[in-house]
Amino acid sequence: MSSLHELAHAKINLYLHVTGRREDGYHLLDSLAVFAGAADELELTRGAGLGGNVNLRVEGSFSPGLQGDQADNLIVRAGRLLCEHVGPDVVRHLPDVDIVLRKELPVASGIGGGSADAAAALRLLRDVWKLSIPRQQFLMLATRLGADVPVCVEQLAARMEGIGEELSSAPRLPECGIMLVNCGQSVSTPQVFRARDPGFTPRADLPAQWNTLADMVRDLSTQT
Repeated sequence: MSSLHELAHAKINLYLHVTGRREDGYHLLDSLAVFAGAADELELTRGAGLGGNVNLRVEGSFSPGLQGDQADNLIVRAGRLLCEHVGPDVVRHLPDVDIVLRKELPVASGIGGGSADAAAALRLLRDVWKLSIPRQQFLMLATRLGADVPVCVEQLAARMEGIGEELSSAPRLPECGIMLVNCGQSVSTPQVFRARDPGFTPRADLPAQWNTLADMVRDLSTQT
């Protein structure tokens, strides 16, 4: 088979409210997520063996931040997750795959690069392995890889709630451009949540649509 390609677009949170915290420690969120043109690229080719093994190689501008043992990379974990879901009787017949990740999004920069990569891997593996998984079940599987992964599966503007797994339609958005500037400083998401001030923010009140960019900027500027 020829190689398959997927783009993993940068995720931008236009606002992010922390509305509560579950007993297991996960924070409850309310956020409006959109996707930029900037993206990583995944290329998948089918290997010679069977057993559903995922072999990963990382290239690209930001590949130095992801070198070393790839066993815990979200792309490899996505393969293990799907294999666990379908069970050993199916897995023994799944072809091994080789994935090349061309890493062009900065690592740990708050734009969901790792989550987008994981979501792209889920889409690729589902297709090459010919797995039939209902949409809602597929999104719940994605949640096990991270709170941002479900919204990255479809890469459409959406409102994220719960821990990220509750997705609903975004308000109608005007066309606009976004400039992303990376300072070169990696930031750990768990550390950010641990360091945040205590207290929670109510769920945002959003319109059904924004007619102009000025309206959207005005409303979003009131969000904290």
